[in-house]
Amino acid sequence: MPFGRNYFVGFIIGLYLEGHIYQFTTYNGSKISDLQIKENTVLLKVIKGAESIDFKISKHGDNILLSPKNGDMNGRIKESLNSEIEITLRSKGSILFKGKGINSGLEINGDILEDIKNDKSKKISLK
Repeated sequence: MPFGRNYFVGFIIGLYLEGHIYQFTTYNGSKISDLQIKENTVLLKVIKGAESIDFKISKHGDNILLSPKNGDMNGRIKESLNSEIEITLRSKGSILFKGKGINSGLEINGDILEDIKNDKSKKISLK
């Protein structure tokens, strides 16, 4: 994630539900417990204490976009704007929310698993 002139490896996830924002972030101690990236599907599970959030994202089509690379806009990324996302939010094992969204955006850039493995701060790890 860009941060001024630097960057950090991390994530920020927020889900607003019935007047409450459930936050899963690198800086509040949330941990990625599962991450699987396949050709057209991403599975992600993040845990913070007794709460967890699961994502299943299915990519449907993609477009090539310009992206920053070495300070210039000459990179290329694939982005899908009609993906489907399934979310399950749990607290103490009970399902608080389960839903599906369509026409969701999905962009995967770089080797995420390698970035996590090489993160010097060790704030992100896969259990």
